[in-house]
Amino acid sequence: MGVERWTGRETRLLRLAGRKTVRNFAAEIGVSDRMVSKWERGGANVTPRQGNQAALDTFLALAGHEVQERFAALLTKQAAASQDSRTEKLLASDPFQYRRHPVDGKLMVLVEEGMSLSGEALEAVWLPAFYVDVFPTTNADYARFVSTTGHRAPKP
Repeated sequence: MGVERWTGRETRLLRLAGRKTVRNFAAEIGVSDRMVSKWERGGANVTPRQGNQAALDTFLALAGHEVQERFAALLTKQAAASQDSRTEKLLASDPFQYRRHPVDGKLMVLVEEGMSLSGEALEAVWLPAFYVDVFPTTNADYARFVSTTGHRAPKP
């Protein structure tokens, strides 16, 4: 899991996912608590410097699986609630490429039909067009899908 460009909005979601106070979060990524507060206040309009973005990447990479799941869920919830202007730009850019799922509101992108190499022998298989979620699907999302549809979960 990674973030292409951190803003104050993603920084806040990461802190919340880690269940950290501003002071503890700032100490762990190596900046002042005033800096974290400034990022969060600025929201999507504030982009931390490259070194700080790297520190945020490292924090996320080293966070436990539960923190990463909560972060993905918060990002997904935010995008589904249309609070992310970047999501709305994607929807406006090409209405045939992006759409929202009619049930959960998640942003999806069209994967065009075409050939795919499949299996150990890499046999060519034709796949029809389909939509896939843009943002990560959490284990909790998948569990809801399995429970709602009765679809069998794969064997571990």
